[in-house]
Amino acid sequence: ECPRTFCDSGEIANDITQGSLLPVILEVVRELRGIFDSSSLIHFGSDERNATQACWKESGKLPDYDIFETRLSDLMAANGWYKPSRVLRWENEEGVKYPHRTGGATHYQYTIPDAIEPQDFGSISINSESNPWTVYCQAREWTTLKPHGLMARMPPNLMTGSTNNKGLLAFVIALSSEFPAMKDPSDLEESISVLCQKLPSSLCADATVKPGRGKPPPRTSNLCRSMTKSSSTPVLRSEPLTSLQMITQ
Repeated sequence: ECPRTFCDSGEIANDITQGSLLPVILEVVRELRGIFDSSSLIHFGSDERNATQACWKESGKLPDYDIFETRLSDLMAANGWYKPSRVLRWENEEGVKYPHRTGGATHYQYTIPDAIEPQDFGSISINSESNPWTVYCQAREWTTLKPHGLMARMPPNLMTGSTNNKGLLAFVIALSSEFPAMKDPSDLEESISVLCQKLPSSLCADATVKPGRGKPPPRTSNLCRSMTKSSSTPVLRSEPLTSLQMITQ
């Protein structure tokens, strides 16, 4: 009911005012549980409220997010599906964890916070322009927070020829107990070379690690220098994650 917004942005909000939406969601969750029966985790996607206001304004409707989310939580509990701490939601652009949100675990995608809850997840974006040293520093910073899991997020073009394999290898090294903490980009480059000796040459064909390329690590430019004084590298473990990229706007 917001065609202008859809034409301008290419996105449209799910109509949470429709009573038919919750049964559809529950049926999707039921099917996912049947397919991914080994996981106690599920990802419910975004909780972007500010981003959907243009659509709601155009439609003339007034959504009550808290009622919708509360009903969804109640139905999940009534079915005995997933504890709140096992339901993930993306960190939203407004940086707000709404109190009635379904899902007690936040999956951070925009920031590296100062502190997190034990059930929270992190993610690091790796695209064709990502500096491997920056990726390494961000991954190392995440390990100090001890999230339940940490994921590398890659755009579709990384699967179709435009790659940043060294960014991915830097991510792996940051989380591996087999490598000491890196002091600088040259240390990382040497470790990537060691790792590449065990891997197909196609995985190591892109540019070398260089300082000053890509975006700086979050919070402080001296972050990685001070952080890597430690000689130990924590290893993050997680379990299978069922992903329902459901945008409840």
